[in-house]
Amino acid sequence: EVGFYGVAYRFLDVFTAVPAMFMGLLLPSLVADWSAGRREEFGRHVNKTFDLFALTIAPMVAGGIAIAPSLIALVAGEGFDAAAPALAVLMLATPGIFLGALYGHAVVGIGKQKTMVWGYAATAALTTIIYLYVIPRWGIVGAAWATVASETFMLALTFEMVRRTSGARPRLVVTAKAIVASVAMYALLKWLPPMTALPSIAVGAAPYAALAVALRAVTLADLQALMPHRPPD
Repeated sequence: EVGFYGVAYRFLDVFTAVPAMFMGLLLPSLVADWSAGRREEFGRHVNKTFDLFALTIAPMVAGGIAIAPSLIALVAGEGFDAAAPALAVLMLATPGIFLGALYGHAVVGIGKQKTMVWGYAATAALTTIIYLYVIPRWGIVGAAWATVASETFMLALTFEMVRRTSGARPRLVVTAKAIVASVAMYALLKWLPPMTALPSIAVGAAPYAALAVALRAVTLADLQALMPHRPPD
């Protein structure tokens, strides 16, 4: 079971790197905005990044759940089918990973990282207790649900810290549109005959992108708003 869980968790290892790299590029802008007292600009950067991550997270979760067995077969080959249920659950941790990276870096931007140490410690302690309870009872699926709870709890703590200090909060309009497009993609993937992972990804990505554009979930202006900016004179 450790081997099965390791295969499923490898996807989260990859997912963790993506938002961390993006936020590493955005962090200087967040720090500059906050240090200069540009709170509205700080909130705009945070909220636009939230929208961008929502557009990324929604299809990853829906698609990952829909084709979990095919994804496991792609990376591990035959004989690892037992890892698929754990992967389907772990995909629900993706919002916590991406948005946790956003608000975790925003915590640094507002200079509250020392205060958040207690939150990180509490999350680690709580997660350890949960693991000790659920793993003997439900194995890798229980471990996967504990991971989802841990990532979600950490996201809630960092989000509240940023919201309370800066006032930045997402509008969720783009998130709702991304969810609608992802649900349609999920339904399509489940309706079609089973395919291997790469064709499934291609078949799912095309209608999702088309529907997201049709719903105006993302625009060029939104992407430009995330680019590094020159401070006003």
